[in-house]
Amino acid sequence: MKNYLLLAVAAVALAFTACKKDDPGADTPQVVAVTGVSLNTSAVALEVDDSVTLTATVAPANATNKGVEWSVADDAIATVKNGVVTAVAIGETTVTATTVDGGFTATATITVAESIVEVTGVTLDKPGLELEIGDSETLTATITPADATNKGVSWSTANDAIATVVEGVVTAVAAGETTVTVTTADGGFTATANVVVKAAPIKVDGVSLDKTMVALEIGESLKLNATVTPANADDKSVTWSVGNDSIATVKDGTVTGVAVGETNVTVTTTDGGFTATIPVKVVTEKVAVTGIEWYGAISRKELRVGQEERYCMIISPEEATDMGVVWTSSDPEVATVEHYRTELNGLVHGMLTAIKPGKVTITCTTNDGGFTATTDEITILAQELVTSIDVSPNIVKVEVNETLKLDVSVYPTNAHNRGYEAISSDPSIATIDKNNVVTGVSLGQTEITFKAIDGSGVETKVPIWVLGPKPTQIKFGDYVPNSSLVYEAYSWQGKQIDVKNDVNMTVNPADADLRWFDWEILYDNNPEALKYEVTKDNIIASVAYTENYSGGHYYIQILPYLNGNLVGDARIYLRTYPYLFESYGYSDNTTLTPVDSMDGTKNYSYNWNSTLHKDGLNVIFYYYNIATWVDRFKEYQIPATQYTLTSSDESKVKVTKLTTGEGYRLERLVWDELVAVKLTYKCGEHTQTYTLNLIP
Repeated sequence: MKNYLLLAVAAVALAFTACKKDDPGADTPQVVAVTGVSLNTSAVALEVDDSVTLTATVAPANATNKGVEWSVADDAIATVKNGVVTAVAIGETTVTATTVDGGFTATATITVAESIVEVTGVTLDKPGLELEIGDSETLTATITPADATNKGVSWSTANDAIATVVEGVVTAVAAGETTVTVTTADGGFTATANVVVKAAPIKVDGVSLDKTMVALEIGESLKLNATVTPANADDKSVTWSVGNDSIATVKDGTVTGVAVGETNVTVTTTDGGFTATIPVKVVTEKVAVTGIEWYGAISRKELRVGQEERYCMIISPEEATDMGVVWTSSDPEVATVEHYRTELNGLVHGMLTAIKPGKVTITCTTNDGGFTATTDEITILAQELVTSIDVSPNIVKVEVNETLKLDVSVYPTNAHNRGYEAISSDPSIATIDKNNVVTGVSLGQTEITFKAIDGSGVETKVPIWVLGPKPTQIKFGDYVPNSSLVYEAYSWQGKQIDVKNDVNMTVNPADADLRWFDWEILYDNNPEALKYEVTKDNIIASVAYTENYSGGHYYIQILPYLNGNLVGDARIYLRTYPYLFESYGYSDNTTLTPVDSMDGTKNYSYNWNSTLHKDGLNVIFYYYNIATWVDRFKEYQIPATQYTLTSSDESKVKVTKLTTGEGYRLERLVWDELVAVKLTYKCGEHTQTYTLNLIP
């Protein structure tokens, strides 16, 4: 005989406790970290058994922990204790002071001699230096006598804001004048050098002329003006030259026609050798300009910042002598224009450069007659910025010393600047070169960041895995690729599946790295509950549903691919909560089946009047669904450590944990009253509570 008990899910409340650190309070002393240490001398000379005390100065002066530890490289030559150095034997060694906080060090050379030859003076190889900002030069100190025992010296500068000195190397910092001093460790003798620092000269970066051509009659002259940039360049001097001085001559910028013909005149900067050249035409009688107009349709009416476009004018008549023009922009902050070229058939060209978004017109004016022509309005648009960087493959897997070239595409293809930089987060694991070739350096994981350099902020990160040996095969149980065979494992809420062992997985070779596989995970519902992790030699899967998830069953299918080929298939079937209780009496068992998958009322009744169970009842908790999937889901008995049964009144019903098996035994002590037991079941972080009313 079977009796059935109706079950329903009780409301569950989860409590969370917020953690809060104690407020240290405003009176907590602030720790000042050490930033360095120095010694009062860099070299000491001693005779055997002599001693000297070295003093260590810890920076900053208000450091919290000023403790230092002393050590000597060779204690057979000298010893040190608390800064006191004692000579032991002839030779040379080094004493080191190390800060307790931060491990900063300072050293002094210790020379132990049979007898000390004292220093009598010091000189420098240069009385002074003249440097430009950023330049460096070395001063060399010579100690007398040449056989002095202690040749240690220290260097200092009167103003390190103007120049610094380290081991005799003087570096210019800012314009001004200061003094560098060398001081002997023995005797404190000094020598000085005056250091004058000058600002670096401002170099010329270009030159231009105020005319685009010169048209002259024989004997006529015209003065050209050269503009050297930048305006504050130190040397703005120039020289002038002409291509054929039998046609025209030039002196200090004044061009004079000599004979009919064409040549050119060039101005050259003394600093840098920058040049500007314009044509020169010499005629017997000038032909006047009568007009100017745009040649054909305007090239482009829309440009983007940074782009250039050439525009063309035609001067009438085409045999006009002076085809010189002046180009102007209605708004030089939006776009600038410069003369590009003059042709003999009357065509002149100007080059526009887009500077910033806006609207602009370009005007060309003839030197002869002041005739003008103006373009239609030209719109300058913002730069087309990069919107995405695609990298293939998007996950890189290589072995140590293996290389792989990445394909990188920058979109849109008409972006103004499609350049990018590629940086490895950890070059000790993997590097990337200018050709996008990744090289595995050592086992580990890092990433390469591809970042657009156009200011768009677009970047793409590509995980880099430097892995162990490559697998050649994977197998789950008796699985045969491309067959209907699968290998199954069973789980429930919170339980992890160890795929390597639970699904009888084998890999060849045995030490192969499983991360070489591309794992595809499929599931039939509630994907947000799925958790899985692939490690070097295993894959772990689990389910962790949220509190408002009603529960149920589903399966995960794990499909490993190698080089695009499916090489295995494992299915993990999962339960999220139990579907029934199964109670065992003395001679029969009774299945207590919930209604609506335990989603009904809170209280459940069990009619305990069967003569088979009048003394006691064993309750065991199972994962099972008797309605569906019987052929696919196995029964899983839940350990008694995961649920508890407690009596509402121990004088009426006694609850005892079974000594064998995973369950509880209920003993009824009264027969004419309604009693109850409370069941609490915990699935991971989720707790469910049910009340079982035991009806007499």
